[in-house]
Amino acid sequence: NISKNIKEYAKNKEFSIYKISADEFVLLRRYKDYNLEYLHKNTLDILESLDNMKITINNLDNDIFINITIGISFNKKDVLTKASSALDLAKVKNKKFVLYDKSDKYYEELEQLFHWQKKIRDALNNDNIVPFFQPIYNKDKEIQKYEVLMRMKEVEENQTKYISPFFFLDISIKTKQYDQLSYRIISKAFDIAKDNKDKVFSINLGYRDMTNENIKKLILDYSNRRKLNGEKCNLVFEIVESEDISDYNVIKNFFQDIGCSNIKVAIDDFGSGYSNFSHILKIMPTYLKIDGSLIKDINTNENMKTLSKAIISFAKKLGIKTIAEFVHSQEIFDILQKEGVDEYQGFYLGEPSPTL
Repeated sequence: NISKNIKEYAKNKEFSIYKISADEFVLLRRYKDYNLEYLHKNTLDILESLDNMKITINNLDNDIFINITIGISFNKKDVLTKASSALDLAKVKNKKFVLYDKSDKYYEELEQLFHWQKKIRDALNNDNIVPFFQPIYNKDKEIQKYEVLMRMKEVEENQTKYISPFFFLDISIKTKQYDQLSYRIISKAFDIAKDNKDKVFSINLGYRDMTNENIKKLILDYSNRRKLNGEKCNLVFEIVESEDISDYNVIKNFFQDIGCSNIKVAIDDFGSGYSNFSHILKIMPTYLKIDGSLIKDINTNENMKTLSKAIISFAKKLGIKTIAEFVHSQEIFDILQKEGVDEYQGFYLGEPSPTL
């Protein structure tokens, strides 16, 4: 019914019509002098003719009234993408129509999104999502384990650089590429762990990962192979606390489903925005990783020092080991050692590297 109404409207108006999704239609007009004044008049005409259109369906007591929202672009390049972006913004701002305008901050963000979406897609296709390893030391400066970190490899003019996920991981959630990135890096971490059975590897897991059946299966297969070979699981999973974690039973159930008693759990970034002491009692991890924001100024900021000491004391009473992040100097290391931190990570001791 909607299609018929739109076709009827466009019949004598030189529009080509396309249906591109369940509830989206494109009106394309090829017109050389498509100025703003004409565009505005045209848009008002579309709204007057089609908005609040009445649809009558047999056997239905009431008529249905259809409201429309319009995104407009008359740029020569990527016209459909830009019109679609304008439509998104019209919905966000609850407006009847929006004209694509590159100067709008929304579109700057959108262009960044498209930029990184392509970079991520190319990196996945070219196998350029690679693991880096940062060592974690004990108080005697002996390596205890390696944290596996994601990097995007990029080669330009024979120069290789590695991009931190700081720049693209949040965007990957919006572009629906996060699950692929996470699966890829965990797979590669397992390949390295398989060849280095005497070493322990610490892998980051978010709430999304723990509700992802493919990732759960990947971990289960790895831990089962270790069991069959009579080997201990050489893994630590660092749970990244965030506002997404509303049900801590999901975390408990995840580790029960994996069923590997040798896998250890760490709470990452503890002491940052979302930390909650009561949640720790529900998980009872092996490690608490004290967030770098508390550690980096511990030598000059008494408040940070007091808070760090409270976390260390709390962890000791529960029999949980502590790992300090962002250890960037001998002075910081000495203070933390005196306070009784168990393990240490930071550029002073070892930077992330593509090799162990």
